Amino acid sequence: ILLPSSNEGFPKVIAEAACYGVIPIVSNVSSIKHYLNEKNSFIWDIKGKTTFEEVMDRALKQDENDFKSISSNVIKLSELFTFEHYLKKLNTFVFKSSKNN
Repeated sequence: ILLPSSNEGFPKVIAEAACYGVIPIVSNVSSIKHYLNEKNSFIWDIKGKTTFEEVMDRALKQDENDFKSISSNVIKLSELFTFEHYLKKLNTFVFKSSKNN
């Protein structure tokens, strides 16, 4: 998935694509950089000297094993955006803490 942008929060489309092992090629804006890195995506530093085209070129030059590894890593990332994970966080940080008050 290609998502070059200069203004985003964390687009849901990245998490949705990650569920299917789709490798993101994205800008490092806002909270995107908190979840994505060189092990699970290709990131363009929009304020850096590297162009988006250079990031695309690097992505396209990866071999099949690298793509499989990156895809596998992004699938692991997608687990952070499941409903089960959300409920676990609520139970840990919201509901448990309110019982103690």
